[in-house]
Amino acid sequence: MENLDSLFTITSLLTLQGSAGIAWFVPNTLGWLFGTGFDKARKWVALGVSLALALLAAGMVSDSSFLTWVVAPINGLLIFATAMGINQFPTQNRPQPSPVKVAQNQQFIRTWA
Repeated sequence: MENLDSLFTITSLLTLQGSAGIAWFVPNTLGWLFGTGFDKARKWVALGVSLALALLAAGMVSDSSFLTWVVAPINGLLIFATAMGINQFPTQNRPQPSPVKVAQNQQFIRTWA
């Protein structure tokens, strides 16, 4: 059994699940900190985080080639799609998230549109 100090590692964060979690968590946390004025930027921050993580993973490949760098942005889009759930349902069929109350009249999860 691993220790709790190894719960998050670079290796685990660069998996699809770890990267998608970071791409979802970072913009939601920033949105909660900065308020509703940040809502329109959330999806762009998530996209930037997703692409950065994919490029970081590509940079860690020891025998990277040109194709590694071609595939990296595609992986970034996959991370973004996974984090946002856009690969799950058509827009009209997606369930709306129930807001998680953090403080009085504040929501951690808001729509990003």
